[in-house]
Amino acid sequence: MKKLILLLWLMLGHLSYSLAQDIPADWSTSDEIIRVPEDPPRFTGCEYITDDRSERHQCAQEAAKSFIQENLQYPAKAYDHGIEGTVVVTFVIEKDGSITDPKLIYGLEEYFGEEALRLISIMPNWIPGRRRGLVVRTQFNLPIKFKLD
Repeated sequence: MKKLILLLWLMLGHLSYSLAQDIPADWSTSDEIIRVPEDPPRFTGCEYITDDRSERHQCAQEAAKSFIQENLQYPAKAYDHGIEGTVVVTFVIEKDGSITDPKLIYGLEEYFGEEALRLISIMPNWIPGRRRGLVVRTQFNLPIKFKLD
């Protein structure tokens, strides 16, 4: 029985050591881009909501949606032909909340993608994501729907 306990203890020690090897010791200096942080980045404007994470997340989604609706310029060519569609852009939200490396990852027509990238370029800084309580660089995918009224 003592051998079994010792063996389990050694295995757990090895497992925790192996896991520690995969994670930088100091996230504050890491340049790694995180895809799924514990606390995802969010659009600004809802910082006043402090005690309800779900409510704050919903508010941030609504703020982002409002920003997109107010600033989206429907491409004239698509408008004239009644074309609608959805594009998906990806970008990195840096530790300071700025947006870098925007790319189109899905889109129908080129002019939709161009407008989506323009829209991303004028967005204000976001509240950055956090992992283990520390601010991290986060990849973010954002679908933008072009729909005529």
